[in-house]
Amino acid sequence: MNAKETQKAKQLLKKYFTLKKVYYRTRNENLYKASEKLLKEATLNLISAANRGDHEAQKILTQLDAKNHIVLNISQKRPWYYYVLWVIFIAYLLFFFMFMGQQLLTKSATPTPSSYSYEVDVKKSDVPSTTEDDDGTEQTQYDYPLHEPLLIIRNALYRYVLKTGTFPEQLNDLTKGYPYNYLHTIPLNPVSGTNDVYTTYTNKGGWYYNPNPNPDLPLQQQIVESVQPNAGPTNQNYFSPLTIKISLADKQLYLADDNYIYHQFPIAIGENNASPVGEYYVAQKLTTPREDIPLQDNPYGTRLLELSNEDYAIHGTNDNSSIGNAVTNGCIRLTNADIQLLFAMTPLETPIQIANNQNELWNDLTPTQWQPQFIDQPNALHDYLSNPDNPNTPDAIKPLLDNINAIYQTDKAPVTNPDYISDNKKEWRN
Repeated sequence: MNAKETQKAKQLLKKYFTLKKVYYRTRNENLYKASEKLLKEATLNLISAANRGDHEAQKILTQLDAKNHIVLNISQKRPWYYYVLWVIFIAYLLFFFMFMGQQLLTKSATPTPSSYSYEVDVKKSDVPSTTEDDDGTEQTQYDYPLHEPLLIIRNALYRYVLKTGTFPEQLNDLTKGYPYNYLHTIPLNPVSGTNDVYTTYTNKGGWYYNPNPNPDLPLQQQIVESVQPNAGPTNQNYFSPLTIKISLADKQLYLADDNYIYHQFPIAIGENNASPVGEYYVAQKLTTPREDIPLQDNPYGTRLLELSNEDYAIHGTNDNSSIGNAVTNGCIRLTNADIQLLFAMTPLETPIQIANNQNELWNDLTPTQWQPQFIDQPNALHDYLSNPDNPNTPDAIKPLLDNINAIYQTDKAPVTNPDYISDNKKEWRN
């Protein structure tokens, strides 16, 4: 009976992994529900067989618990030699730490870049680029902490090349002072905790930059060829340029590419239809809009993106209670925390689409129908570094928590470069 239950469970698991594989490509909710039903039925069969002493079922359950975080309740009696082996094992550990522990403590606890692991569960992936494990489980080669800073660099480089018609000689040309500040700084590579730029691949951390990609390739592929991580996975080949999309009726701002929504923010809009519907782009980026006004009184908040229609801007606020309402003179208003994240990810020349409603934004589709996957990234690298007690901090970032300088190199950090701060005292239609 035990063997039959185990065999049935294995057949169910095979179907489960097949459905999961299709689900990760299609994001079809019906497939997800069907796969979870198969997993539940297989698990119940395995638990029944394991409780009757089937060792194969116990082994499969252990593997399932590790990969799928299933809470198991297997009641079984342990043989006497099980406890003897535990006593021997504990005695060995005591012996090991008594004689070897001192040597281990003298070595640096900081991992080298090559010691990081970046193969994560697909549920955490940003882009569906996957490999298959020995048991058929899909594993992604993309890790959120690496994907977002790489996207920020590539997106800024893409806008720079479209504007100037050429690749910059150095990647740091993207971080020139105002008004040429496509980026505030080159983001950290979270694998190494550095943002150094190399023109040859060395695996020493930071980023690899090739200013002369193959000109016969389409521009987006040239961008991918031009910028790669110089530590961690090097097959990061997904890139699609970002656009800001604003739905006035829903009072929502989306940061999206052609396939994915990366962030969604609640906003305040113009009263009496004062916000201008149309196609625009980011013309200027200001870190201290109206720096002559104290921050607590500054209606523009901590960051500002000026539209190509220079009377209007997307900016922060000193009044969070206004978010979600039609109260401005035409500008788009976010909380300071949200505008800082948007500012960090948005270079000059980024397209801005302001529409009356969602149908106009997504061509008569809802956001869910329009794109296959919603990428929810509420915690940027800066936020992880700012909250060392956050239990959800990725393992890749934890070594950076001891680096007191790391937080100041991220895009949301306070600006210390005086050349980057504008003395612009202009007024927008706040």
